Amino acid sequence: MPMFDCVIVDFKNNKNNINYLLQKFPYAKVYPFVDSFHLMIRKLCKSIKTEYFWFLSSKIDYTNFNFDFIP
Repeated sequence: MPMFDCVIVDFKNNKNNINYLLQKFPYAKVYPFVDSFHLMIRKLCKSIKTEYFWFLSSKIDYTNFNFDFIP
């Protein structure tokens, strides 16, 4: 799996999704949802070091998602 930075937005709704994502991306940073996605991306983009990055949400079940996809 290619290494891209990973941000997980935590809506405090499903710890199972967060745990699953942290198994796939142990280096991921988890942030609580604040105001809007647009605001979060603007603030977080300064900390992204890779050309592409994963921006994931605790609201989505990723168990059947292909994380080998290269954006």
